[in-house]
Amino acid sequence: MSDNNLTRRAFLRTTAAAVVVPTIVPSSVFGQNAPSNRIHIAAIGVGNRGGGNVLHGFVRAQPDVRVVVACDCFKSRREKFASDANDFYNAKVCEPVADWRAVLARDDVDGVVISTPDHWHVPLAYHAALAKKDMYVEKPLGVAMAWAWKLRDVVEKNNVIFQYGTQQRSQESFTRTVELVRNGYIGEVQRIDAWCCWMR
Repeated sequence: MSDNNLTRRAFLRTTAAAVVVPTIVPSSVFGQNAPSNRIHIAAIGVGNRGGGNVLHGFVRAQPDVRVVVACDCFKSRREKFASDANDFYNAKVCEPVADWRAVLARDDVDGVVISTPDHWHVPLAYHAALAKKDMYVEKPLGVAMAWAWKLRDVVEKNNVIFQYGTQQRSQESFTRTVELVRNGYIGEVQRIDAWCCWMR
């Protein structure tokens, strides 16, 4: 039989032998660190709050999460975040993107972390829910209750997971203070002075 005249029987014999040879698959495809076991999220807003929270809370602390997009209107912020994330992953995993609409249109993004300036929280969360992306949204939630109600409705309609960043409310010192006030241990509250050590 010549090289140019491959018979049907010879072809079947060759392909059958190839099928019998076991395929070598890297162990990383299976088990706990398999790519299919990872959640892909996008960070929308990677300035002071978002950059720190997502980099430390997700990139470095959650091995089952990959931050695949750093979205910010400031080029220097998104590129620095993506570079820091990729250095940690030791691979080009995180892509800098300027337009949040392009982020929400991506099929490889499971959820988003929204850490933009306050007045953008609800509008971006609303569009994330329309895109059926699960989300974590920084505080404060918004600037108007009407916005919050619209967001609640679209989250329920699209059956997405929504988490709002009010971590301090679950810290022991805060829950204890609320307990003391509500049970009258400090008397009737006449005035409340608020102070934040991070405000300048």
